[in-house]
Amino acid sequence: MLPVVTAGDGGARVVGVLRYRDAFAATYDRDEGHASMPVAAAMTPATSTCRASDSLGVGLRQLRRSGDDAVPVLDDQGYLVGMLSFP
Repeated sequence: MLPVVTAGDGGARVVGVLRYRDAFAATYDRDEGHASMPVAAAMTPATSTCRASDSLGVGLRQLRRSGDDAVPVLDDQGYLVGMLSFP
């Protein structure tokens, strides 16, 4: 899973995530053209994040609730600083 970001004044703001299954579903049964498809067409909006200042317990609960393999980690201003994931 990859975070999809847009540039902000102080860094990268998360706008979505690109999961393997999103990319596969967007390109499945397409003969050509998937290489030029914009990421925005295949991504899922970011609905689950955690803060770098959260406890690990809070982050892991958020990860479990999301149902995804990873969640974006944001700083106190909402900028991407990493990803929390299961191995």
